[in-house]
Amino acid sequence: MAAPTRVLAVILGSVWLSYAAGGLLGAASGSGAQAGNAGVVKSLVGVWRAPEYRIKRTSEVGERIFGPNAFDVRTVELTLQPSGEGLLKISTEVVDAKGRKFAPMITEVKLSVAPPQGAASAAPGKIEPAVTVTGAEEQYLDETKYRSPVNGVRVALLTDAAAKEVELRFETPNGTGSFWTTLRPAAASKPAAPTKPAAPLTK
Repeated sequence: MAAPTRVLAVILGSVWLSYAAGGLLGAASGSGAQAGNAGVVKSLVGVWRAPEYRIKRTSEVGERIFGPNAFDVRTVELTLQPSGEGLLKISTEVVDAKGRKFAPMITEVKLSVAPPQGAASAAPGKIEPAVTVTGAEEQYLDETKYRSPVNGVRVALLTDAAAKEVELRFETPNGTGSFWTTLRPAAASKPAAPTKPAAPLTK
């Protein structure tokens, strides 16, 4: 009976070692993925902007108010700090055919960005950081300067390992004003260095 007992012990030991090795490798893989995700979040630090969005107003009411060939214009800017705190600014206005601007408004959303939990991603090759909205407010930029809190706003970010661009999704509780857009790093606007006059030639 001793031989079968030793065989069973060896089998159980092999199973345990295999299970332990798998657990250690899985933990190492998971920690590596989490470290990579954290690195992606750090790479998002800075200012991100979307191309200006313009869409022509086609309703009869809009044409009566703003005239023909008026456009709704939207600009989006996201600023993220090393701490993970961020500020999303959404500016909207109506521009008529003569370039005059009406109904300017800005929505500011305060948020916090953290690494995703685990290595799961929303799409192949994509990483979706965890985004928490901590406050939102809209302000009319006319003479009233009216401010109003916005409740129930949701923001989602989707990027890749290189973090060359960020897909942003903005959602309101009733769907009005919801959109998605692509953000890219804001170009550094450094003034050109003045050119020095060429020194006269000397013989």
